[in-house]
Parts: sequence; structure tokens; C-alpha cells
Amino acid sequence: MSGRLRMYNVQFGDAFLLYGQGEHLLVDLGSIDSTVNFDRVRDSIRHSCGGAELSLLLTHFHRDHWSGLHNQTPGHRLPPLKRVYLPDIFRMRVMGRWDPVTKSLLSDFLRGVIALSGPDLLDQVTLSHTLRFTLADLLREVLPGLPMGQIRLLSRGSRFQAGGRRYETLWPQLDGIPLPERQSAAFRRFMERVEAKLSPGGGEPLLWTALERAANVLLRDFAHSLEGEDVYFPGFLRAEEGSYEEVSLRVWELAQALAEDVRRDEGEFRRKVRYYAEQLAQDWNRVSLVFQERLEEDCPGGGVLMTGDADKPALNRLAGGSLGAPRLHKYYDVIKAPHHGTQRHFCAKLPPSRYFCISNGDGNSGYKRISEHYEYVYGRLLTPSEFRCTNPRCEFCRSLSDCPYFSTRPVQDFYDVSW
Repeated sequence: MSGRLRMYNVQFGDAFLLYGQGEHLLVDLGSIDSTVNFDRVRDSIRHSCGGAELSLLLTHFHRDHWSGLHNQTPGHRLPPLKRVYLPDIFRMRVMGRWDPVTKSLLSDFLRGVIALSGPDLLDQVTLSHTLRFTLADLLREVLPGLPMGQIRLLSRGSRFQAGGRRYETLWPQLDGIPLPERQSAAFRRFMERVEAKLSPGGGEPLLWTALERAANVLLRDFAHSLEGEDVYFPGFLRAEEGSYEEVSLRVWELAQALAEDVRRDEGEFRRKVRYYAEQLAQDWNRVSLVFQERLEEDCPGGGVLMTGDADKPALNRLAGGSLGAPRLHKYYDVIKAPHHGTQRHFCAKLPPSRYFCISNGDGNSGYKRISEHYEYVYGRLLTPSEFRCTNPRCEFCRSLSDCPYFSTRPVQDFYDVSW
């Protein structure tokens, strides 16, 4: 089955357009680089759609996958969206546990603490009169404001269609089972220390209470914006009262209090705050959507595998087949490299493919020679992959300083792959 994919050059971020018949699927639209001109990207997407409809799939809730949806300027907006597909965020929220939702809010809280304790400690953090949560920006401002026709929440086993092409979700595996807390002894000690600083006399854990309530109110409000949609809505979210402005103000007050302590710290606690601010944000990667094109048994080719920012353990489990059906295909026409081709998410067990797409813009320059590893594994198979990447300085292999893909091609705003 023939197909076409367009990979947009959004630096360190993702934006892929999967073409279909009468409907195209946009997979993510964001970048870590605030200077990326999304007007041009959205104009291109609108022009590519022509008379076709457009649906959107967000693999997860990191800003470098959705920032292009924010602040759409007049005349440069996306076409009205037919459907929107999201990870099933409601099933990820588990009362009384450090699930990805509360960990995301905690990560943003700690980033705010660092910024308040000294502007030299964290770049590119914008402060306002209240603490801005990345997830809150998306759920409260971006998604409800889009002209949606339908929202579907996905997890492993979910199936959907777009433009006559059928897809199935391989990850995350929720199945109604709470996600592991991944709460190490070191993390517990860190949180005990934070709570002790905020409440020296002991008693109620102030930060945990504030973050848990913020997570509940945030999802409660988002669920109300989805009235009429078929979503799983836990009872404890329905029972939550109060406004998000109220709970976020309480979190902001706690951030200011902890920042005073961090400002006086000699360095050890400050380093831990910074460390967990970065580590906790990775939980969204652990539940990033991975999906593939669902094909008939007698269909030639293998379709598309979109890996989002899935981490190595998830990809290894999928590659090993231990989860049962649905399984990875034995071969793909196109594989999108997980997490922009970074080393932490590098997986050497994916099936072979005709094309291997790496959205590794200039923001990837601080990483080690990642694309070299992909070339070594997937470029030397019996049927080697052809690579398509967005960064001409990716140090593709040992013998060359620049990616050989760019030796005959200029750097462009987008790259088309057809099969």
C-alpha cells in the first residue's frame, strides 16, 4: 500500500503529516526552540490539506510536541480539526500516588523554585504572578480552544482510522492497572526533606496536598470541556471542588517559600531540586503513544511506525513481543526515531524499515553521536534503511563530520517520504 509522510523541520521537536484519502493526520506540532516560525509550518499544513480534512494526534504532553498549537496567529491557523487523539490522561491519574500527572506538576513546581531562587540557575523559564504549569497550558488554554469535532483517548490496543488508513496503538499499556510509581528511596527522602522545609513543625504534607489537588482540579476542568465525549472520568475527580486559580496560587506560595530556602543553600539541596525537576519530566516519555499502521496480512510493505518519545524499556518490550497482540510488524516502510534520536532512547531492537526518520534539529547538537548508532544498526542490515533527518550537523558516522544525507540536499523546511 503506497503512502506519503512529511517531516517538518522544527529543530528539536516533532511535526509529522501522514497523508490519507480525504483526511490527513498531523502527529505532534511543537519544538523546544521558541524561535521556530510555526506560521510557515501551519501554512504548509493548510496548503497540503487543500480540500482534505485534518486530524491531530499528540503522542504526549511535553511542550516540544504541542507548542505549535499555541498562540495561532490570524491567517496562519491550522484548518478546523476533524478529530483529536490524545493519550488517555484520565486513566493515568491515580489517587494518592505519584502518577505522571502529579509528577509533571511537581517538575514544573521545582523549575519554578529554581527560577525564583536565582535567574542564573535556569534559562528560558518565564515567571508570572502565578506558577504556569506546562500541562495546564495545554489542557486549559490550547485544547479547549481548538475547533474540535471529536476527541479520542488512546492506550495500548486502541484502534482508529484517518484518511482510509487504519492504525493501532501499541503503547502505553494501562489496562486499568495503576502505573508504577517509580518512587525510589532517594526520591522519598528528597520529598520528605522538601515537606520538612515547608512545614518545619511536621503535620500535613503541604506540597503533596497542593499538587494532588491541582492535578484533580486540572483534569476535572478538562473533562468538563469534553462534555458529550466518551471518556473515563474517575469519581474522585468529580468530587473535587474549587477553582484552578485557587489551587495554583497555593502552589505558587509554596514555590516562593521553598525558593527562599534554596537561595540560602550552599549547593547540595539546590542540585537535588534541579535534578528532580529534570528527571520527573521524563514520565511523559514513559507513557508516550506508540502506534503503527494496521495492515491486512496479504498487504505488501509494513506501513508506518510512529514511536513518539517512548523510552527504551517500552520499545524493548514491544520488540520482544512479551506483551502479546498487537505486535510490531516484521518490516516497516517508515519508522520515526524515538525522542528525536537521542542516546537515552536509542533502541537497537526495532524491525528493519525502508526509511528511518530522525527529527533531530539543532537542539540535538548537545547530545553524543546518536545518528551514528542508528546508521551502524539500521544502515548495515541486509536491507539497509535510508535515513531522513532534519539536522545537517548530526555527526552521522565516524568518517564524516556532516550527515551524508545533506551532501546532496539543502536544509529545508520539510522533507517528504513516499513509498
